[in-house]
Amino acid sequence: MRKGMIAAAMVAGVISSALVGTTPALANQVCIDNDLCLYEDARLYGGYTWFEVNDGYYPGNNFDNGRGINDRVSSVSNMDHRCWRFWTESYYRGSGWFIRPYTTHLSVPHNDQYSSHVQAACS
Repeated sequence: MRKGMIAAAMVAGVISSALVGTTPALANQVCIDNDLCLYEDARLYGGYTWFEVNDGYYPGNNFDNGRGINDRVSSVSNMDHRCWRFWTESYYRGSGWFIRPYTTHLSVPHNDQYSSHVQAACS
């Protein structure tokens, strides 16, 4: 009787280990209400930081892993009610990209090129 229970427990352990291995990993940080969240890597991975205001000059700002965010943004989550425009140059210049409220982009256009963002009118 005991050997049968032990064997069943071992099989259950192997099955649960296999299931854990197939579960996708979650992003390192979850974006919460009223935040604009930037991630260093695609699919909301890598370094993480968040904003609630405009930022015209990314140099000097860092992800939570200590790396600078300038020219390193690869994915974005906007859990804010506002629209935002990202710019490839500091002080809202260069090529732009727009994100609507409560949307997530697992891969952004102009990957690793953004240097500023500003609140924008939702059109």
